[in-house]
Amino acid sequence: MTTERSQKQPFRAILRGVAISKKLQFMVFVFVCIFFAVLGLVFLCSGFTSAARAYVQGEGSWSKAQKQATVRLQT
Repeated sequence: MTTERSQKQPFRAILRGVAISKKLQFMVFVFVCIFFAVLGLVFLCSGFTSAARAYVQGEGSWSKAQKQATVRLQT
């Protein structure tokens, strides 16, 4: 009788059979993917902050124009 655990190879045993160059290529590939994912997030976040800044500037301009209109109507 063999158990399910004895049928599976441990992860370390699988890695021992892989060449060092393949392991290194895999690690570099993973880090490059992570780098580009973070770069994409930075690009998206900069777009969101730019949009928020424009919205706040528009609100300020609207408030200033509203005050000027009130002053002109009163005089």
